[in-house]
Amino acid sequence: MVETADSSVLAQLGWPDMRLPILYTMSWPERVNTSEETWPRLDFIKMGDLTFKEPDTKKYPSMDLAYAAGRSGGTMTGVLSAANEQ
Repeated sequence: MVETADSSVLAQLGWPDMRLPILYTMSWPERVNTSEETWPRLDFIKMGDLTFKEPDTKKYPSMDLAYAAGRSGGTMTGVLSAANEQ
């Protein structure tokens, strides 16, 4: 989710499958038409409730580092992601 300057929030929602975010990244700024068989449409009734909780920084200690990288701007989030590669 992204909070904009006017405080509205934009969300890219979908089923928990990384294929669609990867397709979105590779085709940006365009959109690729997909079939219902390839990527079923998000059905909010079938999906159920959205639940939001405070991040658990004890369980995920790198969360603070990720927020700091985001605040730094530029390519720092990419640097952080690349630092995790083997």
